[in-house]
Amino acid sequence: MFADASTKAFGTLVYLGYKGQTALIMAKTRVAPTKELTLPQLELMAALIGSKLLRFTYDALKDKVNITRRFLWSDNHSVIGWIRSDKKLPLFIANRVKRINEFPCTVKYCPGQDSDNRDNANNGHANTAAPPEDNAHSTQIGIQHVVDANGYSSITKLLRVSAIVLRFVSNLKKPNARKIGYLTTRELQGAENKWMKDVQPEVYRTDVYLILGQTTKTMFARQLAHFSDEDKILRCGGRLYNAPLEYAAKFPRLLPTHHRFTELVILAAHKCVLHAGLQTTVTQLRQQHWIPKLRQAVKKVIRKCVKCLKVIGKPYQHPVQAPLQKYRVNEAPPFTITGVDFTGMLYVKSEHLWRRLTTEYLTALREHHKIHGKTDNDIRIGDVVLVHSDTSRRINWELATVEKLNYGNDSIIRSAGIRTANGHTNRPIINLYPLEINANTTQQATENNDHVNTTGNQATSSERPPTRTEAAIARCRIQDLNDV
Repeated sequence: MFADASTKAFGTLVYLGYKGQTALIMAKTRVAPTKELTLPQLELMAALIGSKLLRFTYDALKDKVNITRRFLWSDNHSVIGWIRSDKKLPLFIANRVKRINEFPCTVKYCPGQDSDNRDNANNGHANTAAPPEDNAHSTQIGIQHVVDANGYSSITKLLRVSAIVLRFVSNLKKPNARKIGYLTTRELQGAENKWMKDVQPEVYRTDVYLILGQTTKTMFARQLAHFSDEDKILRCGGRLYNAPLEYAAKFPRLLPTHHRFTELVILAAHKCVLHAGLQTTVTQLRQQHWIPKLRQAVKKVIRKCVKCLKVIGKPYQHPVQAPLQKYRVNEAPPFTITGVDFTGMLYVKSEHLWRRLTTEYLTALREHHKIHGKTDNDIRIGDVVLVHSDTSRRINWELATVEKLNYGNDSIIRSAGIRTANGHTNRPIINLYPLEINANTTQQATENNDHVNTTGNQATSSERPPTRTEAAIARCRIQDLNDV
């Protein structure tokens, strides 16, 4: 069963499949209610009438046909999440989800390339083409499914590789007008627009659909006065129409908060202002982009900036105080450990002295002990760190790699064996400043860290090393350190 909805109507189609062949059984449509509902709510109502129609069809055919599996297909992630959720939902949604779950079936996601089915259902007709059998085999569309942004450390390199890919596709489509030579500014701008157009629908799919369809907008879209520019990219409106600003500053492009492309844009702005602080980076970004929760997103990127960590990064926290050494609390003749007697002969009975030491002094020490520090410092073998020095400025501190962790008798890490350019040594962990890079990760990386998937499908985790993305990012960060 396939369910879909628009702001005007919603409908459902029931198919019967057997050995690769499918046939349309029934279809049903309804006009959207006069009460304004969000698109996910309308999609849920389509799923409800689809569930009813599927049950009716199953009851009618179960004595004649052996039906082994039942599927409910939807192109709305919210609907799928509601149906699968065990949490308390709003009353409107909870009532409809409960009725859908009364007739259990497998709920699956179908990409929204379904305009034919939607239009045919709204017109009272149905397309006899069935939904795909498995969403794992459906074609994913977008530049982000061809070029993996997680394998790049800068927006410049990502856009250049994307522009080369787009040029390759263009040359295949137009062999008589092949493009060769250096990339042009127009091609790079086209690659950036392509990323914008493909990234926005991942998070703001409903807003993009409603705005492009010129239908009722969501509350989020109304608050930011979204509109689509000539490149079909969402921009934010507002009251700055008459302000003496550039067009991009008055109507900035919308970017999702949590996306690798957005992180690269923020990092580029941070480098453009010469690694200045939070407010300066935010101001630079607002000249062209609007990112919800911008300050949080910028803080996240700045905390990972290697060059900034070299200047403002903090050391590993002080570990919890260790127990007193044995020679400080066990009975022994005076000056056994100190070895120097500046006071001359001491005529004190040792037993009397030790009795007073154990009963009066040692038991009173607890009153002056303040337990502080951490027992779980996140330090690992292979971490790249700065080594504190009292004789040089911080920018000139040595880089080192952690090679050994030294534990105390209480099993807490207190120092580390490190390797610098001048050899090996040991340092307390409070004198080591982590740069959030692990050198061991780079050893697992392949030589080509910039992955371009020309097949159009994302590589699975079994087709490449498990830490490939982290390895590529770590290698790029270490390269940045060498460039400083």
